Amino acid sequence: MGNVPIAGPVAAVLDLSATELLDRGDNEDEPSVDRALTLLEPDDAAAWAVRFAAGPFSKRSRRDRLRAIGLLDGYELELSPVSGFLFEADAGLVGQLVVGFAEVIYYSEWQGYDEFTRPPSQREHPNDPAAVQSWRQTGYPGDASGYAALRGYVDKPDSPLGGGDVWKDLDGDVRIARDSGNFRENDYETSGYEEPYPEGA
Repeated sequence: MGNVPIAGPVAAVLDLSATELLDRGDNEDEPSVDRALTLLEPDDAAAWAVRFAAGPFSKRSRRDRLRAIGLLDGYELELSPVSGFLFEADAGLVGQLVVGFAEVIYYSEWQGYDEFTRPPSQREHPNDPAAVQSWRQTGYPGDASGYAALRGYVDKPDSPLGGGDVWKDLDGDVRIARDSGNFRENDYETSGYEEPYPEGA
């Protein structure tokens, strides 16, 4: 069937949820078109065009946008983006898509690819820490051999997980041990436990 044009309907649904939030009086902050204007880059549309086109959702604060998305869980959604095609779903799916896409695009390595519309087998990642938002935020220096290597086992006093030589001591309470420990039989005290649904009941 190809690509289904749902960007317009999704934007309309988000605007309706933001209007509903305002009608209920559940917004914490007053709407402001300045919120949409702060997202502009130098080469984006003119400010007057954004002021004209900005919908109710884009004028809400971040907290109020999340609150508006939460309202969608109580609604059903029917879209007919192309003739002869009806898409029905829980409207909460819109919020999941909006939040999920933002997480995938903004915080994953996907952002680093120059051309992310091609299949992964036809792309190369530049491995540039400055190109990926999550890498910049966490100070991750990029891919290198050895990052996935096991560094040791968490070893706390009386813990069955650590054991062996201590490789690193963290504040005297938590250590990283070179070898794993062993779970012991009956390691957990369960004498006071009662089965909530005993057999034969």
